[in-house]
Amino acid sequence: MRGWRLSIRTTSQFQRDLSDSYDRLGGLQERSDPILAREWYLKGLRTSKRLVDLEPENIEFQRDLAVAYCQLGWLEERSNPGQASGPVSKGAADLPEPSLATTGRS
Repeated sequence: MRGWRLSIRTTSQFQRDLSDSYDRLGGLQERSDPILAREWYLKGLRTSKRLVDLEPENIEFQRDLAVAYCQLGWLEERSNPGQASGPVSKGAADLPEPSLATTGRS
């Protein structure tokens, strides 16, 4: 198994790619299903938060986390104009855990 040893840096990149995928899935769902889009964005936000906790000095991870909060804010503003402060003002730990299984989708 020599070739399968992964460094933390490689694992972090996989997690960053995963977060990016969640964000893209959220973007695809925004107009047709904002609730599902929010769940995808929350998954991306949590992944970005874990990366910042793992490597707080990494500016790219910090930027990704800021973008994740912005995406949630923009989605909330479009869904509920004038009331976008809810999810954006909370920390990632305070946000409800998204569950795609509860929406009946996979």
